[in-house]
Amino acid sequence: MKKNNLTSLEKKSFAGWVPRKPLQKFLDIKNTAMSEFPQKYGVRTTRIGNRVYYSLSDIQRLLDQNVTDQL
Repeated sequence: MKKNNLTSLEKKSFAGWVPRKPLQKFLDIKNTAMSEFPQKYGVRTTRIGNRVYYSLSDIQRLLDQNVTDQL
């Protein structure tokens, strides 16, 4: 993933929390996969009304844990 994409996701975050839609677009996953995402990968969420926000630090940790060396 390009660094500028992660930067754009960081710009859409507020105090370390990212709304669902920008994260879903960044990860290029559909609604069903997004609903399973927190349980499957241990990403913390918070909810305000009907809106779900995801922990940006958990997303960054997940990306860092899945780095592969491809030359």
